[in-house]
Amino acid sequence: MRVLHVLWQIVKHLNYRGYIYVWANLLWIALTLCIITAPAAWAGLMILTYRAHTQAQVNFDDFWDGFKKHFWRAMLNAVISLVIIIVNISNLLNYSPVNLFGNMIALLWILSLIVWLSIQLYLWVIIEESETPSLWLAYRNALVMTIHNPLLTLVLCGLTLLTILLSIFLPPLFILLTGSIITIIGVAGALECLKRAGYENLQHQNPLDNQI
Repeated sequence: MRVLHVLWQIVKHLNYRGYIYVWANLLWIALTLCIITAPAAWAGLMILTYRAHTQAQVNFDDFWDGFKKHFWRAMLNAVISLVIIIVNISNLLNYSPVNLFGNMIALLWILSLIVWLSIQLYLWVIIEESETPSLWLAYRNALVMTIHNPLLTLVLCGLTLLTILLSIFLPPLFILLTGSIITIIGVAGALECLKRAGYENLQHQNPLDNQI
């Protein structure tokens, strides 16, 4: 039921707030063309999406607020992510799955990449919900969230990978919505995990809760 609830939240946000997600996605792409601003642009898109889920009003000021507020944190996260991806892919290429041991090692590196993807989906919501934001603490909490919600996490990662694959064959999707869809997936999933863990921010005002 939790998975279905998250899926419904994703559909509702795309339906009722699609216009701002399209423009935010275009802004994200424009800023991503300059590699230096790409990590902060992703943080900005995540924060805008998070606030679209938790506030009655949202606009591009929220994007720029996330961009400026998390610029250096996003840069550090991008460097760490790049290192982890390179190390895992290198290990996958070096370990030939010709026997059981090789298959187990390859599976380990694949699982590591999936776990890191799930951490990235949850990361910015945890940072925004923290009174004193810390990237390292957010990593730990996102990992705990992943471990405690394996089914939901796998569904979210699957939806993310499906969105990326569809975008390869449908370039207009990438231009208009891909980034926003991925952030909606992550934010909706993270908020559901926090709710299940008993954490509820009374300041949240999801404007779509009463929409059908």
